[in-house]
Amino acid sequence: MPNTKSPPKKPAAAKSNTAAKQKLEQQKRAALQEKRRRNFSVVLFVCALLWLFLSIFEGQTVWKTAHDIILKSFGLCSLIWGFMLLLLSIVVALDKSLSRYSMRIAGAACFTLLCGAAIHIFSNDASYLAGEGILEQATGAWNAQANLTTGGMFGALLGAALGKLGKTEAGILIVLILLAILMLLTGTTHIIWLRFLAARLKNARTNLNERAE
Repeated sequence: MPNTKSPPKKPAAAKSNTAAKQKLEQQKRAALQEKRRRNFSVVLFVCALLWLFLSIFEGQTVWKTAHDIILKSFGLCSLIWGFMLLLLSIVVALDKSLSRYSMRIAGAACFTLLCGAAIHIFSNDASYLAGEGILEQATGAWNAQANLTTGGMFGALLGAALGKLGKTEAGILIVLILLAILMLLTGTTHIIWLRFLAARLKNARTNLNERAE
């Protein structure tokens, strides 16, 4: 007859040692991930501050070159990018799940680019937006003096493309898109905004009536 005996069971001490080793390995991995997360948040924080300082202060030599490249690329929106990096460093430092914030980070990036496009649309004439090519407008934005009053080259690219619809049409469209993204980012709805506007109008009407009396 074949041998039907079951294999000998491992002693309880062996099982305990295996569980202890697995727990120790998990603790080591968790500690390593914590160290990497902490280091990454510090690097992000320093990069965000450096980006903001490069955007604001002109400086000299290599610093001035970096300053000009950032402003020529993004203009006023370079400040928004810096604050976005600061926010991301805080999220990482607090050990928040980035997957929950990925859509908001992507939405904030789109909002920033659209702000640059809006600056380009509203700061240029309708004839310029309709007559000049997209690449020509982007080149003109790059060749302009580096400052915080433009939307930068990337804003010019997007703004020039939308500007082909017409300045008024592009302005209406981009404002509506910005409002939609802003409501998605803040978790609000149009009802909340309408109530806010109604309350402000009511206060303004009350103030006018008091002054008239």
